[in-house]
Amino acid sequence: MDESPSQKKDEEIIVEPKGIRFRSNTDLIREGLLLFFRASDHEVGNVFTQLKKDIYRRVFQKFFKSPEGIQPKIKEVNEAFIQLSKVKKILEIHGDFSNIGETQFNEGKKHFRNKDYEKALVCFEEAVIEAEGKIEVFICAGTAALYSHKYEKANFYADKVLASNSNDVQGLVLKAMILREFHRLKEALQLLERAHQLKPNSPIIEKYLQRARDDVKAKASLISSAAKDLQYAFKRKWRRARLEREIQINDVADSSSKSLKTASLSAGGCLVEGADLPEEFHFTLALNAKKQVWGVGKKIYDIQNKMTGIRFQRLSAEDEHLINLEVMLASH
Repeated sequence: MDESPSQKKDEEIIVEPKGIRFRSNTDLIREGLLLFFRASDHEVGNVFTQLKKDIYRRVFQKFFKSPEGIQPKIKEVNEAFIQLSKVKKILEIHGDFSNIGETQFNEGKKHFRNKDYEKALVCFEEAVIEAEGKIEVFICAGTAALYSHKYEKANFYADKVLASNSNDVQGLVLKAMILREFHRLKEALQLLERAHQLKPNSPIIEKYLQRARDDVKAKASLISSAAKDLQYAFKRKWRRARLEREIQINDVADSSSKSLKTASLSAGGCLVEGADLPEEFHFTLALNAKKQVWGVGKKIYDIQNKMTGIRFQRLSAEDEHLINLEVMLASH
């Protein structure tokens, strides 16, 4: 018996529903989950039901031609929703929090304009959580940390920026300013030269670049002058060289410590970048990755409150030999 046109049309719709447009799995899950977690307590039931309906429809579509897979998949969906409800309950998530990141970011900018950098940093760090890696938020957080004198944290955010884009001009300038605080002046100058190449007409970068050049020049002059003064003050036979090594200063009086860099070194003493040292202290000098020297140091003078001359005391003959050997190797 011939089929009627209306019956044939119904079968075509059932077999191949061309007029229906389904959202992708990714969109479906993203939209549904966001609604679920943003829903308030009195809304969550309706959102929960609608999300399940949407996913059920998706399951029926996927297994339309192999219906034996529908029931196992529906069971998996139901188990997943049980876990999802537990997560929501544990975290006590409710209300719409979609604009938290933007709100905190704007609040941080307000504090920054008012030069309240510590409050700005708190806001920017909260915004970072919501920002999903936006470079602008990292820049702001790093700059606020820099101006709050939290240099390690500032360095963390600067590295985040440059990891995303090694030629980000703001990231290069921020990193250079942090390195300046760490007295790594040549590295700071190199970064600013890169930033200037990328943005040659920026007056701000030109200003920082000139300051970095002046810093490097002044440091070289200080080291040269101080090394001569130190050599005269010690009147020792040991060889001296411009050598950057980490030295840990431990103040016995208040149990505080600080880490500095040597500008020049000999077995008789060293010149360090930094001031405000105790008159006498214990020190740990890292000669290389495997060798350290311990001893007592005495402050003998400082230069313009930027560099300090230290005399080593109570070193063993073996430690003096290790330092002298390191200096000789560095001189060649």
